[in-house]
Amino acid sequence: MYAPPRWFRDLLTLALVAAAAYVLVRDSAGTPIRAGTVDHNQDMIAVTGEFGMGTSVLYLVDTRSRSLAVYEARGGSQSDLKFLAARDITYDLKVRSYNDVTESGMKVEELERRWRQFAKRQGHHLDR
Repeated sequence: MYAPPRWFRDLLTLALVAAAAYVLVRDSAGTPIRAGTVDHNQDMIAVTGEFGMGTSVLYLVDTRSRSLAVYEARGGSQSDLKFLAARDITYDLKVRSYNDVTESGMKVEELERRWRQFAKRQGHHLDR
């Protein structure tokens, strides 16, 4: 069975976590998040962003335990750091589709069907 390279899995994990964290924070406060920075090592991915005036968010992903933690930091005279949320994302990453508003023809099932047809024409067998 084909396994994507580690960098691809890390990038995909980061994208999914960033999207989930964005929805989590967006829905809780209604203020848009501006992009910040991303850094990683073998065990962790850190994503930062601005969230309103003087407030930053930090998303930490432990890639080994597949855990997500979200923090809020405020600067200025009322400087503080708040732990907002955490969860094991192991099973989140196994969900094929959730709240998917993707345009017609691009849904997971449709893409999978197309890739399987393509692979079959090329003489490859795709396991699931």
